[in-house]
Amino acid sequence: MEPATVIRSVTALLVLHAAIAAADLVWTAPADLKIRPGTQLTYTYSIDPAPTSHSLEITNPLSEVDVTIPSSTASAGSIRIAVDAALVAANGRIEVQAMQGVVPLTPKRFIDVDVDPAPFLSNPSVSFSGLEDVQGTLDVSFSDTFAAVVTHAQVPGTPIITITAAQRISPNLIRLTLLSSPDAHGSSSIQLTLTDLVGPTVFTIPVTISPTNDPPVTTLSALPTPIMDPVSGTPVALLSRLDLDSGVDTDITLANATARLGFIAEISGLDGVDLLSLRSDAGYRVDAGTIAVLPAGTAIATWTASSTRRIAVTLTAAGTQAQLQELARLLRYSHAQSPVAPLTRTLSVTVVEPDAAGGTDLAAVVTCPVHVAAVNRPPEVTLRPIELEPLLSTPLDISLADSDGVAALTVSVIAPLPGGGRIEPSSCRGDVAVAGGMRYVHTASDLSDDRITLAVSDGRSAAVIASTTVAIRVRPDRLSIISDPLLEAVRGVTTGLDLATVPAGASLTLADYGAPLPPRPAAGVTLSGTRLALDWTLIPADTAWLAFAVEAVTADTAIPAGRRTARQRMLVRVRNPVPAGSAN
Repeated sequence: MEPATVIRSVTALLVLHAAIAAADLVWTAPADLKIRPGTQLTYTYSIDPAPTSHSLEITNPLSEVDVTIPSSTASAGSIRIAVDAALVAANGRIEVQAMQGVVPLTPKRFIDVDVDPAPFLSNPSVSFSGLEDVQGTLDVSFSDTFAAVVTHAQVPGTPIITITAAQRISPNLIRLTLLSSPDAHGSSSIQLTLTDLVGPTVFTIPVTISPTNDPPVTTLSALPTPIMDPVSGTPVALLSRLDLDSGVDTDITLANATARLGFIAEISGLDGVDLLSLRSDAGYRVDAGTIAVLPAGTAIATWTASSTRRIAVTLTAAGTQAQLQELARLLRYSHAQSPVAPLTRTLSVTVVEPDAAGGTDLAAVVTCPVHVAAVNRPPEVTLRPIELEPLLSTPLDISLADSDGVAALTVSVIAPLPGGGRIEPSSCRGDVAVAGGMRYVHTASDLSDDRITLAVSDGRSAAVIASTTVAIRVRPDRLSIISDPLLEAVRGVTTGLDLATVPAGASLTLADYGAPLPPRPAAGVTLSGTRLALDWTLIPADTAWLAFAVEAVTADTAIPAGRRTARQRMLVRVRNPVPAGSAN
């Protein structure tokens, strides 16, 4: 070949090569691929501008990474990258270039491949168990080819535990500090996330928080301002009851192997001077070292006194929580000296609850005050019932007595206020009330009975409350017998019939019915007060009717003198009893 011809051929080939290599390989594969062993990924590609044909030239230095071409057309196709599952770790660069024959069609494309096995926990069954209200630690060891980034979080939901700290002890060990939420227990989990080259791997670690015994919530139902009078020496009651609530726990533990539910009561002051004791009442009897429920007499608690100011009460196997709450009312306090000035002492009560561990837990101490002073005697009050006619008024029938004199007292109407009338005035001195200066005025349109409640105070001690009824009555102008004149009795069954008069309280006697009916039976029909008694053993067996009259006399001076007697004829039909099994 002539040199000129050779030069032209080479030049033409270079021009063609440059023209072909100007195409571009467009694909979806990333330039930096992070992949797990045992994983295969497929990416598509195309050549722009589209050639009439092509092939791919692949350079792959990684023997455990298989690069194939599952599909191909004249100008497009796909590339599949598959990693051997047994591969531990590897990295390398895969080169891909589109060719047309031996001539490059596109520039080379590169994929930097990092094969990174997923991190794993050294102990796949790692978990955390703890007690509520207690902090603990959890060490979690893991393995990863590259140093993973560790993050953590609670599983969403009601939190029973909080991760308060996370410390990377070594590249493959993290220590979590866990704190259970207050008074929370149950099952939950935390999530530990290990993020390596490929991405995050989340591990769920079970968490179990066991409940602990929480002492009950105690409330004292203290009597209003107990005052111990050393002059009288009478011990005073302090409480009406002791209320217990399980609080955050589901219940209150009555007993374990070594202890039972109880309480400790202690009064402040001096031993031998301030005295705490237990006093029997209608429901419980205090014996030497035991307390028995009445009337059964079963010992439901024991008690001990380690000093004159301290008493411990503990339930027996027969006792209940409800009974323990009531036993607080048996506590009595007394003071053995007359103080120069009034004193205040404090009663402290601590409930002792057994716990699941075999010990006991103490509830928060609750207190109430008790005063030591020469007690002002409360006034004596007697408020008698009232009866009056509608829309009238009457003085209150009240008697008062007090060491400071009746004039030193204040009488006031208090709630509940009368519903059918009013008190005039609503408050006055005691001497005015006793003299009739406080009246009840009926104002209601109906005849419903009413009630009056008064407070009588000497200004020093607690007011004395007195209450009485108000009966609204339409006063009759004559005596009347209001029983039905025609009655019925079953032989051998009906033993008596009740009679009534207006006004009530009249004296009743029997008389004959009168002509044309025969006299009443000689025996078997009698009156006892307002009850007509029937004695069938004395009444003739063939009696079909009982005829008699009832005569009444009243001593009520409100009835006019000429109208204080009444007479009513009465008939009682006598029926035989219906035989058993027969229809009425």
